[in-house]
Amino acid sequence: MILALVLERLNRRIDTRPELAEACPLPIIAEVGFVAANRRPTADGSLILTGVWAEAYRRVRSAMQFVYERGTFGATGETTEATKVGVDGAERGGVFMITSTAPGEGKTTSAALTAQAMAEVGVRTLLVGADFRRPTLAGVMGVEPGATIADLTGPAEGRPKVDQVVRPTKFPNLYLALSGQPTRDVSELIAATRQLVSQAAAQNATVIIDTSPLNASSDALDLLPVVDHVIMVVRSGRSTENDLVESVDALERVGANVMGTLLVGTPNAGRRQAYYYDYYSVEGLDGPGDPSKPVEAEGSFSATGPSKQPERGRTAAPKPTRWAGPLDRRWRRPGRARARLEALRRGRRCGVADLRAGGAGLPPGWRRRHLADGPATRSVSRSDGPAG
Repeated sequence: MILALVLERLNRRIDTRPELAEACPLPIIAEVGFVAANRRPTADGSLILTGVWAEAYRRVRSAMQFVYERGTFGATGETTEATKVGVDGAERGGVFMITSTAPGEGKTTSAALTAQAMAEVGVRTLLVGADFRRPTLAGVMGVEPGATIADLTGPAEGRPKVDQVVRPTKFPNLYLALSGQPTRDVSELIAATRQLVSQAAAQNATVIIDTSPLNASSDALDLLPVVDHVIMVVRSGRSTENDLVESVDALERVGANVMGTLLVGTPNAGRRQAYYYDYYSVEGLDGPGDPSKPVEAEGSFSATGPSKQPERGRTAAPKPTRWAGPLDRRWRRPGRARARLEALRRGRRCGVADLRAGGAGLPPGWRRRHLADGPATRSVSRSDGPAG
């Protein structure tokens, strides 16, 4: 026990938002709750921006747009013209790098969903896969093999054009450029990526770069000359304070503009986001609804009148049980209803099991007069049997 406490103290993992705020002074852009792998929304092999994590990544998009307009996250000063205007005076798109301290912390997924959030508001967005050593962006986006950035470093006679490397996706306004096969010789790939990013930004496109983790390689640092802002992804329960502080210090030493952190995989936030998403949406956690069918909110009215369907994820309240009368078909013996009413008057609880058992729990006078076949011959008086 003592050894576990010492190890926890020496190498603390970041689990919650307060722990992240204590470990790093950077702004926390958003918090993405934990979503199990079998509950993540996909379509045609690609992750899609829907479900409980959609609003969190849209919040990241809003922060990126704010930074692009004002120059600094959380600042109220003037716009940074050097970021919005290129050297030739033309308007320039912003370049954002999404990285992490170690592998498996969710940077690729965050980059893909943030790019989808940016593209859905009509902004031309280029998602660049710059994780040359362990590329996984193609699997996340569900695209077929094609020309990659690695092909731009090949022989001149067989080298593809930039338009062939930058391919459109099934998402409007979203384009994709993949890195290619895993390799350790990345010097030429970094140079080709920097040139590609500069051309895309010069055409007023927002560029989002998915890079290698900072503790695994220095590829992210080599791409910083063409990057405007950096977002650090922190994985709840996996990222440590020491790794985060060292990564942020490495970025700041080379003059990087670290925009903030993105906390992903927190269980409490996942349950909270699932609750609010289920409350405000008819989709719930089962995925998007059928777009061909109109969606009616709870209490809304359509041409056929109010909707009678309960909200998904919630069960309709049971109808109140009415007392059975002497002629109710649910009671084959009318005397049972009279015996039950009389038991209630005397303060005695009489259930269906008591009636079907022949009224074993009822006074003897009630069993003779009110549990026989057919209606009772006379009314029940308080003198029949002891008080319950």
